[in-house]
Amino acid sequence: MNYALLSCLVLSCLVALSCSAQAQERHAPRQPAGLVDHGIALPAAEGRGYYALRTADGRNLAIGTPWDLLSPREAYILVTDLDSRVTTQVYAPTGVRGAVRHSVVASNGKFYTAVNATLLELDPTTLTWTFRGDPPPGVATYLTMAEGPGGMIWAGAVYTHLVSFDPQTRQFKYHGRMDDQEAYLSHLAFDRMGWVYCGIGVARWDIVAYHPASGEKRRLVPDAQRRPGTCRVQNGADGHVYGCTTEDNWWRLEGGQATPVAADAVPKSTSFSPEQRRLPDGRTVAGYYMLHRYLKVNRPNGDPQWIPFDYESGGADIAVLAAGPDGRIYGSGAHPSHLFRYDPQTDDLSYFPDERIAYKSLAIQGARIFGGTYAGGYLWVLDTSRPCDLKPYPSRRTPGAPPGDPPSERPKSENPNPWLVGQYDPNVNIPRAAFAHPDGQHILIAGQPGYGYVGGGMIIHNLETKQTLELTHEDLIPNHSTMAMQALPSGDLLCATTPKGGHGTNPLDNSAAFYVLDWQT
Repeated sequence: MNYALLSCLVLSCLVALSCSAQAQERHAPRQPAGLVDHGIALPAAEGRGYYALRTADGRNLAIGTPWDLLSPREAYILVTDLDSRVTTQVYAPTGVRGAVRHSVVASNGKFYTAVNATLLELDPTTLTWTFRGDPPPGVATYLTMAEGPGGMIWAGAVYTHLVSFDPQTRQFKYHGRMDDQEAYLSHLAFDRMGWVYCGIGVARWDIVAYHPASGEKRRLVPDAQRRPGTCRVQNGADGHVYGCTTEDNWWRLEGGQATPVAADAVPKSTSFSPEQRRLPDGRTVAGYYMLHRYLKVNRPNGDPQWIPFDYESGGADIAVLAAGPDGRIYGSGAHPSHLFRYDPQTDDLSYFPDERIAYKSLAIQGARIFGGTYAGGYLWVLDTSRPCDLKPYPSRRTPGAPPGDPPSERPKSENPNPWLVGQYDPNVNIPRAAFAHPDGQHILIAGQPGYGYVGGGMIIHNLETKQTLELTHEDLIPNHSTMAMQALPSGDLLCATTPKGGHGTNPLDNSAAFYVLDWQT
């Protein structure tokens, strides 16, 4: 069997077991003999954004938008009255499930958001949904949302689909794909001549100018400058639109044309205004911590105020599990992606929300547990023979009970535990494989590359010398990503690959492969 396929099957089984355990807790069926339901390891949703507004009747609200894929009900948003400190979990209309994506507080006082590819309008005064735009055919997930001229709401989706909603006429319109080849439409901006500008990626970045009145589309980035990544477009404080491929390569965008400008001539962006998080009385919603169940409000003088809230969550998927060398069970959630730990001796189940350490793969080398984190390709190591300096939060909690402490920074230490070896994106962005070499010194991670790239590398770290070797796919199998590793009696590594690249790409090969890595050379 292909080792990459085997890894995927094992991961699928773990996720299925996680979902099953969560369903058992919600519906409390009879437990089979010999099995114990320990509850949800990471009982929280992932934060996807937060906003502030004053309602028509004068109430000051903070709105949090969560990603709770295992919610026992429809998707939801959290609305907190900052003066009464009461939080309401506002569920989406019947049948609207999935991840709450991007949102905007519009000039008409309404709140617009999307659950996957369902566009929703909320009246914040009554907390009722006043419009539902179901997905056009082929549209799966919105990646960005913005208010354009005339109060029009625009949303860009996976595979560069574009839609608009006119709050005055209530017309919901599908405008088609802006790029027939690329995967993500991630940024939107609007000029004064009726053009919409789309920042597109990820295999070959581009800016597409679209004229809704005529339906005309223009690609603005020269072919010679297109490479992996996503172009950014933004409205500037001077009223013009600007776009870039990199921080030193900018254009002014107007009338469907692109004119090069110096980077230091680009004004401050207004595409995401701080006003989306600022209240008329001068207070600012400065942080929203879904895992801790706290939000942070800065008063006009800068003093912080912490407001607790609560909500019902289906919890995170379990992405990976490992039996630690200290007798504990370690694992990582996915969306939200954080480390958790279970101690069979004490029955303590806890998670660590203060730092985003989220293993995509786990392995053991002596007393150390290690693995790679997505996104970013971070390699983290935890020494189980020493105290962990991350603060644990109990996974089991009574609904409505006060949350634990507000978020806090990890204490500074010359010898932290766990510690970060390094970050290896885009060479390795999704480190699906972790392996401990039998020499007792080396640890390895490998996997798929960053967004838009094809071919992932391998990271080899020596725990004794602290030296790290970074191999690219060109050093291994070009345009492949290593998904599984196993040592041969000689110490060489038998590795299995996938031709699948990073998100938003297409494979350049049609089959996986095995190869042997010579450990001595």
